[in-house]
Amino acid sequence: MNMKLMVLGSEITAQKITASLDSRGIEVVSASDGPQAIALLKEERFDLAAIDASVEETEVACRCINELFDIPVVLIVKETEADWEKLMSPDTDGYITVEASGVETAARLKAVIRRWSSYSKPILNVW
Repeated sequence: MNMKLMVLGSEITAQKITASLDSRGIEVVSASDGPQAIALLKEERFDLAAIDASVEETEVACRCINELFDIPVVLIVKETEADWEKLMSPDTDGYITVEASGVETAARLKAVIRRWSSYSKPILNVW
């Protein structure tokens, strides 16, 4: 499964995510701020977006992407309570951690895509 992921976060975070996913069929394109992320999402087709929870505009970016684009949004979290609180937002569909292995990160992203795809399929009325 080839996927395209847009990462909004610091250059260091984007490099770590890219390195962990490089050999797993997931193309990573990074943005350093919200306006750049929105511009990328308008220009290219992405399967999902990942936003670093430490980015100042995390909640706004999640909400914006949900309103403008039909893709799931996952948070990139660290092992802090402040990041985990952001996971409770209705604008996020999952999470990944920077510290996780590439296998775990890819598996989490693919699971989000699978769940997202099953929710977006039309429900047949069999009654």
